[in-house]
Amino acid sequence: LDTDMYNEIDDQFALTYLMKSLDVFDLEAVTIAPFSKSGYANTMTIEDGTEKSYEVTLNILDMLNKSEYKHIVYKGATKYFKDSKESNEAVEKIIEIANKNDKTTILAIGAITNVALAIEKAPEIINKINL
Repeated sequence: LDTDMYNEIDDQFALTYLMKSLDVFDLEAVTIAPFSKSGYANTMTIEDGTEKSYEVTLNILDMLNKSEYKHIVYKGATKYFKDSKESNEAVEKIIEIANKNDKTTILAIGAITNVALAIEKAPEIINKINL
């Protein structure tokens, strides 16, 4: 799941659904996507948005009694793709997961920056991921 968890509630519902459906889904990572000035967070910087999304994700896992999944949450980009090509822990995890699997499905429900950065850094993963 690649998500901008803080700005709108749809991402929070998606995480809750995934966590309640682990018998169907093999959730390997939650990566935090950037956002700015959307939803109820319309004055936030991208850096603040990434941090808030990370914090909300951890809080939701606590509320769901799924704290043992906190170690699979990775902070992602703090700038959009056009503004920075820096790698981050989310990008590295996406590449790692794609390389170890024949096919990896990424549920990208935020800005697709982390996925784009992963593909740019490791173009060989493009045929190993589904979006």
